[in-house]
Amino acid sequence: IERNAKLYGLSKREIEIVYLICERLTYREIGNKLFISERTVDKHIQNIFGKVLINSRTGLVKKMNDL
Repeated sequence: IERNAKLYGLSKREIEIVYLICERLTYREIGNKLFISERTVDKHIQNIFGKVLINSRTGLVKKMNDL
């Protein structure tokens, strides 16, 4: 995941969120774990989707785990 995240130019916070998405946490659970609002989580995920050129959590997990 780390290698692919750097390939797509994800920030440190975005990488943290990718790991939590891969653990199948909800936006609320991610927000609670990182001490940020659900809205902030949503914005980070929108940014991640734009950088990785996908539009679903499933697509993100697949792309981050590809070699």
